[in-house]
Amino acid sequence: MKLEERADGSIVLRSPRALKPYARAVGDWLTHWYERAPDRTFIAERKGDGRRRVSYRDALSDARRIGQALVNSGSTSAPA
Repeated sequence: MKLEERADGSIVLRSPRALKPYARAVGDWLTHWYERAPDRTFIAERKGDGRRRVSYRDALSDARRIGQALVNSGSTSAPA
């Protein structure tokens, strides 16, 4: 780690290692894991005596449906 102490009292830490490739957006890694392990659990929560589980397949499907509904309703706009 490289440490820089600034005159204003702030401290900046920098890694000497280059940043590895990363997803542009959450949808990118959701698609990545859907393609590799669609039935793997994306998220889970306790529900009563059991668990409610959402797979990558279901999460991506839901995200696409929500996105399409927003497009259809005119609630979205192109990025600036």
